[in-house]
Amino acid sequence: MTAFEKCKAALGSYKVVRRFEEKLILGRLDYSRYKSARDISRDELLCLPDFLCVIVFSEAGTPPIKCRFKQAVECLDYITAVSPCVWIMNGDLSGVIEIWRGVMTACGLR
Repeated sequence: MTAFEKCKAALGSYKVVRRFEEKLILGRLDYSRYKSARDISRDELLCLPDFLCVIVFSEAGTPPIKCRFKQAVECLDYITAVSPCVWIMNGDLSGVIEIWRGVMTACGLR
């Protein structure tokens, strides 16, 4: 079983993003438009409200996944095992959490 398959199994309910949606999402992944980047801890993630999110992996060939934010937080170890760099974007793509080698940075989230 691959790390991506283990991640999907851990999440339980999820939706793999279709190719045309993936291109739209990746086109919006631009840090220059996020004004308030700050480091965030795992405990702070737990305090954020639950929302629909999109998990984008930097690993080539791994499609993004849509799921609930609380599911993603509970499965962070599985998610980061897929790729060393992961972005968790809120549903309207206005905010993002970047996880790069265990360091988490939040942009545009309240």
